[in-house]
Amino acid sequence: MHADPEDRIHLKTDQDSTQPRLVSRFTQEDSRATEATTKTLSFRLVADISVQANTAGAFLEQPDVTPQQRNFFAIVLANPEAFNRMCRLAIVSDLEAHSEEWFETEFEGPEAEDILNCALPYLSADDQDYWNRIKQESGELLSYFLMPIFLEFAGSLNSVAILDLTTGETIPNRVCSRHNSGG
Repeated sequence: MHADPEDRIHLKTDQDSTQPRLVSRFTQEDSRATEATTKTLSFRLVADISVQANTAGAFLEQPDVTPQQRNFFAIVLANPEAFNRMCRLAIVSDLEAHSEEWFETEFEGPEAEDILNCALPYLSADDQDYWNRIKQESGELLSYFLMPIFLEFAGSLNSVAILDLTTGETIPNRVCSRHNSGG
């Protein structure tokens, strides 16, 4: 049972002052109610990220790249769905690599099989057989051949916005008044 509001809050005069001040007395029941109650506002972090294959020409011209690697890479670049899949993996991988504290366990980059699955449906039957044999022989060998291709896809953060879902407003990314005052 709650005490009357008058019992929880009353005015008290400081010994050195004639100004009244508000003094709050919480009962044990009030304390438990306060502990059990939280107040939450939701926000959405929105990032504009682009991914590009930075050195496509240079990669395809490297002498130690196998014909199958060249073909795999060319298929990824030529097929919009395969390119989209590879770029999605690159975004998650970059977020994993660049995140700390809050996002530390939120992102995990791809394994070689994930990379293979981006382009496998678009490869010729012979190339599918080749890559599936490599996959069955050794995950390390598959990684050895596919990771250099994957590393050609790099994300870059273009912009970030924080949206207040209560008001719909965008919160400024820099809220330090010293930096926003123009002085």
